[in-house]
Amino acid sequence: MQNQPDSLTPFINNSRAYNFTNNYDYAYKQNNLKFMQSQNQEYEIQKQKQNNDEEQVLIQYYVYQDFQNLINLLYSYQAVKNYFIDQHYHSAIILSRNKIILQLNISNSIHYDLQQTNKNTSGQDTLEKEKKNLKNILYNMKNDLNMKDLDNECLGYLNIYTQNSLAEYVKIKQIPLEQSNINYNFNQNVLDKVLPQISFLDEQIKQLKQRKQYHIPSESQIKQKAKEYEKITYHNLLINYPRNNYNLRSPSKQDYMSSQFEIEKSPKKQSNISKSQIYSTDFRYSKNNEFQNYIQ
Repeated sequence: MQNQPDSLTPFINNSRAYNFTNNYDYAYKQNNLKFMQSQNQEYEIQKQKQNNDEEQVLIQYYVYQDFQNLINLLYSYQAVKNYFIDQHYHSAIILSRNKIILQLNISNSIHYDLQQTNKNTSGQDTLEKEKKNLKNILYNMKNDLNMKDLDNECLGYLNIYTQNSLAEYVKIKQIPLEQSNINYNFNQNVLDKVLPQISFLDEQIKQLKQRKQYHIPSESQIKQKAKEYEKITYHNLLINYPRNNYNLRSPSKQDYMSSQFEIEKSPKKQSNISKSQIYSTDFRYSKNNEFQNYIQ
């Protein structure tokens, strides 16, 4: 008797083929899903790394550029004091001193903002690391016996900077400006110079984000820039305060020692720390057209 085909066989075969196809599709989809998840995870890791790199670069830029601005003003102040070495209360000296105070207030605010913004993030480690490096730079600058560039008054400002901006926990501490009889007038030319500087700053930050790299300056590089700033200040003083009116000498170590000796003989005015409004150090003023950008 010839065997008859089982009526269930085609159904069973079709069922097996269906299950195989379904299992294959399922495995393919699962592998696809795992691959996509892996790709997404790798993308997120790369994106986070890029954000961390940008964050680190910006922190370094703000910390060191702010410090450079302060050092520039201190060296510039030395040039002004040496220029008016026998006129301790000259309005130009008071103006220079107030610019330093403004910069100290700005530094304090910058470091407070960096502290709050980077709290409990990877940026906090970067900030602490760069602050520690700045403390070392400051220590070397203040104890460099071969470079008596800054007198005791300027070293005192550096101590204020260390206390107010490089503390482990920064609090807002704003120093009041020194009172003077200078009449400040708005100068449109000053504003016209400031606005391009702001645009240039924005462009610098944009380039830093793209490069994701910032060159941390050495102590000698910081000093070199400050000395260039001092020379520019002296040059502007020569232009705005002619030789026939003042006893002029270019900045030198002997000048600094003489200046310090004169300052020690004159009464010192102590500044109390309190909250005050933050002003931009980029703005310069004029008194009856007497001051014409003697400080850059």
